[in-house]
Amino acid sequence: MDTVLDHPALETSLVPLGDGLLLIVKKEDFDFGYILDEIKAEKQNQA
Repeated sequence: MDTVLDHPALETSLVPLGDGLLLIVKKEDFDFGYILDEIKAEKQNQA
């Protein structure tokens, strides 16, 4: 599972997507398990 890097001062997290991409999300807006599963499914569809 990808590592989620928390930034508590900003109340955001950085979610590495691979290929040098980062997804920056507000903590209260997302269920990380769900969004990471969605990202992985999308990557598999593109492969």
